[in-house]
Amino acid sequence: VALPYRKDREEIAKILNSVDSKATELKRAWSLKRSMNRLPDKKEKAFKEAQKFFDKGRAIRLTEEEDKRQKEQGMPIWYLPCHVVYQKGKWRFCHDGRAMTNGICINDLLINDLNLMNPLLDPIMNIRSFIYGFSVDIEAFFHNVLLDEKDRGAFRFLWYEDQRMKELFTSIFLRYTFGSSAAPSATTFALQFHSDQLKGVVSDG
Repeated sequence: VALPYRKDREEIAKILNSVDSKATELKRAWSLKRSMNRLPDKKEKAFKEAQKFFDKGRAIRLTEEEDKRQKEQGMPIWYLPCHVVYQKGKWRFCHDGRAMTNGICINDLLINDLNLMNPLLDPIMNIRSFIYGFSVDIEAFFHNVLLDEKDRGAFRFLWYEDQRMKELFTSIFLRYTFGSSAAPSATTFALQFHSDQLKGVVSDG
């Protein structure tokens, strides 16, 4: 699913590529290192989640060839700082789409106000029509929706070569991230699209 930009991709590329978001990400990465050195449990969680990204194919290292291709084709390029926050009793790993570089923020350039979710009252009322009702959760929902290849350069990020955290390497996140303002709308669109495609194929009964 392509990123829902507020302007056409070429114009967005000019805006994002006009500033050095990598420099912002570098500062944040070394700041995160200091924080994780003070908090071993935060460090453990962060490295565990990052490794899961690579093991499950959600992220890959950026090769020189891919970097060259993205730049030659004028693709939007943006670095998302890694952000590890403590919420509801545990550490959560996300990418900071709100990070600014010279007044530019990728979240501000994305359409993020599409109301595609089912109204809350709908499932509450519909459940009265059946004998049984149940709810389900899609694990790491955002991470299950692939990003359009033309937009992958906009989800770059830096990570550490090892737990000594002395060197960094550049990676690309291939899926929608927690931290992108477009993720709820884009992933809900993908879910509804596939649901519509399966109508008549999967029985309602």
